Amino acid sequence: MAITQDLSPVPTPVPNRSSQTQGEFDAASDALFQWLEDLPTEANAWADQANTLANEVDADADAAEASRLAAEAARDGAQAAANFRGDWASLSGPLTRPATVRHAGA
Repeated sequence: MAITQDLSPVPTPVPNRSSQTQGEFDAASDALFQWLEDLPTEANAWADQANTLANEVDADADAAEASRLAAEAARDGAQAAANFRGDWASLSGPLTRPATVRHAGA
């Protein structure tokens, strides 16, 4: 997910008394003041989306950690099964390590 809330760009032209007529200056000033008035609302919306995204990333990280632990447990179980050599009483001779055997029900 990406942050879709964009902040509005600063309106142009920027108010400038030396190069604008009074009407142009007034219009540019009104646009700038409206932009400044809207900025906190837009910034808060952007921050809300950023926080939502951060929470989703945290949840995904937690799920990944749980998957890692499950994979390690599966690996350990598979390794133990691969190294299982049977009942101790039925074996004879040396065993190479690692080896797992069953003895007295355990």
